[in-house]
Parts: sequence; structure tokens; C-alpha cells
Amino acid sequence: MAWIKEMSWGSWLGVAALAAVPLLALLYYMGAGANGEPASRSRSSDAGVQGKAIYDTVCAGCHGPKGEGQTGWQRQNADGSYPPPPHNNEGHTWHHGDGTLFATVQQGGQIFEQPGFVSRMPAYGSSLSAEQIKSVISYIKTFWGPEELHSQQQQSLRDPFSS
Repeated sequence: MAWIKEMSWGSWLGVAALAAVPLLALLYYMGAGANGEPASRSRSSDAGVQGKAIYDTVCAGCHGPKGEGQTGWQRQNADGSYPPPPHNNEGHTWHHGDGTLFATVQQGGQIFEQPGFVSRMPAYGSSLSAEQIKSVISYIKTFWGPEELHSQQQQSLRDPFSS
């Protein structure tokens, strides 16, 4: 142990650098971002900001800025359509898995049309990328409480986003 006392300052610096490399590699592997937050949280925050911006621009005009939907959304119109439903916990959006929500935004509500039901939900697959659609869906989930989130997560296990 006497050799420890005899090490120069430069030698100590070298040992510290060698010890830091595996620690930094471990932190990177575990997903810590440059700001110290987990990288997944940083990406999630970025997606949330993007999702809100897209929602405010594309969706809020029909579904409301806070996901409140249109008045009378449960009453069918004469043409067989319904007013835009709420995306908050009062609506049914959280009853659907991520795959169904994604398909609805991408392909429009007409994929669910049947006799007696007409959808006025337009398709956004030609104007929004898959990542943008997913970010909007992530933002919509901020309107839900813990019970709705849990229920929707369970549904998404059976109906996930497509790969």
C-alpha cells in the first residue's frame, strides 16, 4: 500500500479517468441523456411538445383544445354521423388500444363505417408521419386520469402500435 502514497498527481488523474470511462459507459447504456434526465424521458417530452402542437393545429378545432369534444357527441346526426367525441376521460378514446387509435388518425374514421354509422373523421396519413401521429396520441393521453390510462394500456397490450 505504500505505492499509493508514492503515486504522482498525474498518475491519480489517469486512474480517475480510467475509472470514469466504465461509469460513463454504464450511464449511457442505462439511457441518461446529456441533461442528466433519462433519454427516454427527454424523447418523451419532445414528443409531448410536438404532439400538443399538432393537436392544437389539427385536432382541437373539432375535438376541443382540452379534448372536451362537441356538445351532443353521443347523439347521431340525420346523416348517420356523430359530432366529434371528447378525448378526455368522458369520451371513449381511452377504450381503444394504440393500434386502433393510430389507424383512426392515419386512415380516418371511415374504416369503421357500417350501415347506420358514418364517420366524419378525416384521414391524416398523407399529412402526418407515423411518429407525428404517435406523438398526438401520446398527447391525448394527458387528458386521462390514472384509471383511464391503466385501462387503455391494458387494451394496447392486445392492440399495440404497428411496427
